[in-house]
Amino acid sequence: MTVTAELLEREAELDAVDASIARARAGRGSVLLVEGPPGIGKTALLEAARERAGEAGFTALRARGSELERDFAFGVARQLFERPIAELGNGEREEVLAGAAGLASPLLDVDAGGPQPAGAGRELFPLLHGLHWLCSNLAEDEPLLLAVDDAHWADQQSLRFLDYLAGRIDELPVLVTAGARSTAPEAPVELIEGLRQAPAVDDIAPGALSEAGVEELLAAVLSERPDREFARAAERASGGNPFLLTELARALAEDGVPPRDEAISQIEAITPEAIANSVLSRLGRMPGEAAEVARSAAVLGDGADPRAVSALSGLPVGTADQAADALVEGGVLGEGLPFRFAHPLVRAAIYDDLATNERGRMHARAAEVLDGLGRDAEASAGHLLRAHPGGEGGRLTLLRNAADSALDRAAPAAAADYLRRALEEGPGEADRRTLLGALGRAQVQLGAPEGIESLRSALERSVDPRERADLARVMALGLAQAGRYAEGVGVIAAELGAASDASDAVRRGLECDYATVLIFGLDSDFSALDRLLARTGDPEATSPADRGLLAVRAYRLAQRGREPERAVAIANRAVAEGLLDDFAPGWPPYLAALYALITCGALDTARRLAEEALARARAAATTVGIVQSANSLAFIALREGRLADAESHASEAVETARATGIAIGLAAGLAALTDARVERGRADAAWAELEEIGLTGELPPVATAALLLESRGRLRAARGDAAGAVHDLIEAGAWNERAGGAGPSISSWRSHLALAQLQVGQPDEARRFAEQDLELARRFGAPRPIGIALRALGLIEGGERGFERLAEAADELGKAGDRLEQARALVDLGAALRRGNRRADARERLREGLDLAARCGATVLADRAREELLATGARPRKPFYSGVEALTASELRTARMAGEGMTNREVAQALFVTPKTVETHLRHAYQKLDIPGRSGLADALESSEASQ
Repeated sequence: MTVTAELLEREAELDAVDASIARARAGRGSVLLVEGPPGIGKTALLEAARERAGEAGFTALRARGSELERDFAFGVARQLFERPIAELGNGEREEVLAGAAGLASPLLDVDAGGPQPAGAGRELFPLLHGLHWLCSNLAEDEPLLLAVDDAHWADQQSLRFLDYLAGRIDELPVLVTAGARSTAPEAPVELIEGLRQAPAVDDIAPGALSEAGVEELLAAVLSERPDREFARAAERASGGNPFLLTELARALAEDGVPPRDEAISQIEAITPEAIANSVLSRLGRMPGEAAEVARSAAVLGDGADPRAVSALSGLPVGTADQAADALVEGGVLGEGLPFRFAHPLVRAAIYDDLATNERGRMHARAAEVLDGLGRDAEASAGHLLRAHPGGEGGRLTLLRNAADSALDRAAPAAAADYLRRALEEGPGEADRRTLLGALGRAQVQLGAPEGIESLRSALERSVDPRERADLARVMALGLAQAGRYAEGVGVIAAELGAASDASDAVRRGLECDYATVLIFGLDSDFSALDRLLARTGDPEATSPADRGLLAVRAYRLAQRGREPERAVAIANRAVAEGLLDDFAPGWPPYLAALYALITCGALDTARRLAEEALARARAAATTVGIVQSANSLAFIALREGRLADAESHASEAVETARATGIAIGLAAGLAALTDARVERGRADAAWAELEEIGLTGELPPVATAALLLESRGRLRAARGDAAGAVHDLIEAGAWNERAGGAGPSISSWRSHLALAQLQVGQPDEARRFAEQDLELARRFGAPRPIGIALRALGLIEGGERGFERLAEAADELGKAGDRLEQARALVDLGAALRRGNRRADARERLREGLDLAARCGATVLADRAREELLATGARPRKPFYSGVEALTASELRTARMAGEGMTNREVAQALFVTPKTVETHLRHAYQKLDIPGRSGLADALESSEASQ
């Protein structure tokens, strides 16, 4: 490649480009971020990278950010991928959109045919995940270059994609080159800074030209060598900026100023404003058609289609093309199509020269032109945001379509902008109501408090029962997200009370909404919930609302500690009739049914339901569904004494929640993860993670805080902080009461508190709480909570009565199938018998407890059992951890999926990791399971489970 004047003194930068290209060809991708002020040569370096990558066999895709399209969700990403994907044949398109890449199809106006999340595209993460795997698929046959110029003007969603890709690019034959200047007005500095901090990002900052470089560039533009002092003055005036220096030289040439030392005073009169004037002066000397084309292109923005420029300028296509040729020759436009300005500063000079009113009129006309050409609604509506309101009916439709499109591309902020602009068009009452409702929904997605008022205004204007019910539902959700649970309940209650004339379907939907807001709220009026459930009875499950009510009824029975068999039967009915098809994994009705099954001991059924939900959520990359389903599997595994599985599922939930920034389910996931780590001897690691997230103090006001407080209390006890454990467990009880979960099926906080109180010397209080827990547990009738309460009471009472309590606890926990709690009761019983000098009986119980603890992977409990056995004179076997117990949470999760027949690529897509990470986990798993490779995984895991 020939180095042009634009690449003067850029040898070091070009070496960095070549090195990045070589690494990407070898499968070690990176991001090359070229930063600097306008005119320093960022575009020239990006073009050089594109040319050199093309020579090296790369597929090169490029895009350019635009001030006018910053609200266009995924606009830059669509510039990169939309046309190349559209140009593929059907077979090739199916291939590049295979697997998780299909999740990006809503952005590209193609149907991938694969799994899509409910309300496809309304969650950001699946789109980012899909674009990442689209890059991976495109790079299968030859390396891929993504070039993004003016990234400081890119839309936020595209920048988030680049950041997501940067975190995974080091294992792909992909190179991203991005040019940015963070000094641009309203630039997304935080997003660019985040991209800069990614490990695989190299930052290049081309500097000003040297004195020799300035001389060489002036000689190239002026066609003669400048005098030394003249060049130095030009360097001072331009700061050595190549673009400004070129424009300065052009302005001097146009004025007939020779590059001699005596003309230095004329250089000093050339200011940035004068350079802009030079551009306009140059434009003024061209034919009138050229000026019209330039102004139209400036309004439409870089990348303007010639047809759109022709229509906006009012010139025939042929005439517009001839004018464009003149603009290229005059250095206003760059070569090639679509139309692009030679530099953003050139476009800015022409655009800023338009009078405000004229600019607004041209933007309004541009919206009409693009809409008439069938362009995306967002591309058209973006111009209306810069036009004056005109009260034209067609604008409402265009802005509403743009808002819908933005929501489907996970851009509620852009949708809200379009809807607010639509309200400025002076819509009629019916349209105003619809727009306010849509605006409120977008604002609720954003977490913006003004969304409540938008919805309230829409609700006040609505008379249609179905519409009112939908508005009330979204409004209640927004209030709940803001921690205003009581207000949310009040909105649904008011609507339910006023819906006497509504259809049965609308009323039943409101009843379902009311029940789900109450069941998972804080400080809810649970007596009102019980009255509602009593009034609705057991519906026939013929509609989603019926099935949702059944699920809530089942969980409420479990929550209150009543009729576990009936609760399981009701939950099973709801599931059998299609509950999981009605409600996405993670939504309250689905969770209500699942929690009812777990808390009432129907673990096999609960596991099958949670596994199906997790598979669906992984396929659609819906993070809330992944987090909640993985949490459920973790709690099921804890109750079954499968600690390795519990840690694996809980870590997936926590890692997913933290990586994607969602709060829903994080507290519950940390609770399960903490419990598993404590039992496996990693209490300090559990505390360190809580400390890192900031959850060792006061917890946020969410219902699941009760779970985390209870687990944190047990963690404190394990770390020797009995007083801290008492404090947390008392708080857990208070939170349980606030969340309606007083029953022992939900929590055994009283028994855990009793044991902590015993440690701090409060035996009377300890006995009171343990007896209360046992009474509640016997009233519920399920063996697990009975066994847990009996164990606590046995340790508190001691003596013969204590032996009896502990033996009964072990029996009850054996009936429940909770091997971990059964092992704990057996070890406690054996230790008590040993202290009572009944060594033979003690050995029998301790060996049984040791065997169960070892099979569960409960290292702390197993070590304690061995110590007790040694004290009886027995010789227990030494601990040897292999198989499942030896695997880390990530290794076990990966091994299970590979053992089920998934390829490394499929596992990586499902777990949001790279194939290299999967390979590493599997290699470690093979070593620990003592198998030669993948073919032995299923048998090794199955035999390990059978031994447990």
